Amino acid sequence: VLDEYVIEGMLSIFNFNAMFTILAMTMPIGPTLVIIFIVRRKVLSKLTAHSIQMSGRTAQMHNTLTRVLTLQSMLPVFFSGAVGGYGLCQFDITCSPVHEHFIMESLSFMALFSPMITLYCMQPYKEFVSSLITCKIAKLKGGLR
Repeated sequence: VLDEYVIEGMLSIFNFNAMFTILAMTMPIGPTLVIIFIVRRKVLSKLTAHSIQMSGRTAQMHNTLTRVLTLQSMLPVFFSGAVGGYGLCQFDITCSPVHEHFIMESLSFMALFSPMITLYCMQPYKEFVSSLITCKIAKLKGGLR
């Protein structure tokens, strides 16, 4: 019944509701990142000043946590990819069902990368995942012989 129709999920970019939503999602990212780096620098300077009172392991843990939180706070940058793709579709530069799908998929990268950053940067998690992977590989190699 719908063979003769094209169904698109894009509102006009010039619609007030769409423009307001785009600006509300993208405009705070820049100032937020600047504030994050300023606060990060202050936290690291305070940690360095108090590192004499901390053990080496505690100081390392604080540095790692600061790095993880900084990387995770940068994840909203993926909104920019979605908004750029949306703009390309709106101005008919390029638009296809694959492109429209990518717009939504680029938003899911935030949910994907957040736990991966934690697994990669936090030593206990990293060791656990590495042991799981090496155990699986050893079992696969043992099964092939």
